Amino acid sequence: MLPVFTVFLIAACIAMAIWALVLAIVDRPTGPVVFLGLAVLEVLLIAQLVISSVLLPGSHANGVLLIGYVVSAILIVAGAGFWAYAEVTRWGAGVLVIACLAIAVMTVRMQQIWG
Repeated sequence: MLPVFTVFLIAACIAMAIWALVLAIVDRPTGPVVFLGLAVLEVLLIAQLVISSVLLPGSHANGVLLIGYVVSAILIVAGAGFWAYAEVTRWGAGVLVIACLAIAVMTVRMQQIWG
């Protein structure tokens, strides 16, 4: 895993969580711009999967555990996006807050598994 990319991914997750928290506080539904941000986050996680898969043979990391974390993170973002799309109240944004914070924590754990 590339440390700079991992830090960027964590920052993107936290930024999305803050953005969704603001939407939940002001009671606004999630809109197309939020889903664009989730799509960017999803692309970053897929890139993390590719980078980890390519660099995995030269590392001492537990490959199954690491890939499991990355795939789970991808599925969590997709599931939270669908849930937020279906839920038009403030709780849709609340789901995104929890999901984005969970992805940030999972990314920190992935970095620990790698190192």
